[in-house]
Amino acid sequence: MNSAMWTYFFMIVGVFGIVVINLFSNILLSNEQNYFMIKEVTEAAMYDAIDWKGYSQGLGWDRVTSDSDPSSMHCGQAPGQYRILKEKFVESFVRRFSESVGLTKD
Repeated sequence: MNSAMWTYFFMIVGVFGIVVINLFSNILLSNEQNYFMIKEVTEAAMYDAIDWKGYSQGLGWDRVTSDSDPSSMHCGQAPGQYRILKEKFVESFVRRFSESVGLTKD
């Protein structure tokens, strides 16, 4: 009788251990997937939002370009300085993120 109880105890502890390992594995994998998805979506959205006209011609916020507001302009008039348009960034980020995320783990 005593050895049968120990057998049941080790079987229950083994099943419980497998359940805990699977639970933590799913949590860790989904966190890693979310991290890389957000990282890639942000990088692609930033690349989409670069103001290439301002980069090549050196246009700042001087009422020549109306793509952005003056509070988000932080580059001067010299060509070769990057500027990210926040409206385009938000639009591209939301679009790419909604395409990437899903209710299932596919």
